[in-house]
Amino acid sequence: MEAIREPTTTATDMGPGTTDWTAYTEHYYTSDGIILPPNAEAIEGKENIISFLGSFPPITDMQFNHIKVEGAGDIAYVYGRYFLAMEGEGEEAIQDNGKYLEIWKRQSDGSWKVAIDIFNSDLPISVPEAETAETEM
Repeated sequence: MEAIREPTTTATDMGPGTTDWTAYTEHYYTSDGIILPPNAEAIEGKENIISFLGSFPPITDMQFNHIKVEGAGDIAYVYGRYFLAMEGEGEEAIQDNGKYLEIWKRQSDGSWKVAIDIFNSDLPISVPEAETAETEM
């Protein structure tokens, strides 16, 4: 499924440093795309995806490693691993790594885009110190 590797490579190149999440979303997601992020409700449609992606600190590094890419006809899926690094101005750097599963659909022009994107971190959920102190009592 080489046709899926190109849009992923382009998205990986576009992500770091971008402030143009509209162009990124147009390139990567279907018009009715859905993101299923961890610990949050589903994000549906391009406008909501653009807002969701724009809510994060600037991405300084983004890497995708496709482990399995399979499909038939106009549907394919990608299972893989990711690494992200983000850092806002004057903020502490954030790094995350985890896994993802994407369902891709062939578009009427022959291109491939993500219809459903689910990802989750391999890192444990951090518990704020105040909650930790309360549970120890």
